[in-house]
Amino acid sequence: MDSPSLTSTMKDILSKENYSDLTISCQGRDFKVHRAIVCYHSSFFRNALKGGFKDDVDSPEPKPKTHKSGTVAYNNLQVYMAADKFDIPLLRTLASTRLIRWVLSHYKSQEFPDVVQEILRTIPPHENIIRTFITKIIIENVPLFLAHEKGQGVLINNPNLTVDILKAVVNR
Repeated sequence: MDSPSLTSTMKDILSKENYSDLTISCQGRDFKVHRAIVCYHSSFFRNALKGGFKDDVDSPEPKPKTHKSGTVAYNNLQVYMAADKFDIPLLRTLASTRLIRWVLSHYKSQEFPDVVQEILRTIPPHENIIRTFITKIIIENVPLFLAHEKGQGVLINNPNLTVDILKAVVNR
């Protein structure tokens, strides 16, 4: 079987529920998936299914937000947290990339400080890529960030971020 044909076949298998052998229920929705794919990409599911695991697992609850552009960031943050919790590295990387893309395109917006605060409050301590990127954007735009009252609140609530920004400003 040649590569384009294999790719087409895999897309067809993934897009249809035919032959799915696992159902993941989340927030009232059922997702028909394939064990081979889910277990390959997630050590959580691989270990859980190895022992015949069948139980409810709490996943991060989405937080409803009102800002349209901020909603994208909050949704990607929730995806990131679920991917981190269930050890799905590719999904975690995708969500991280999308969060960084949002930060890059919305750092001038009114909701930016709120989203930054939520990201910093939510992401696990071992996550440094998103945190480093946010710090870099704020350093490059300190006057803009400080112009927001909420930006000042973010700095007050996140002393490590504030110290990193001060070090960078002093080194300039």
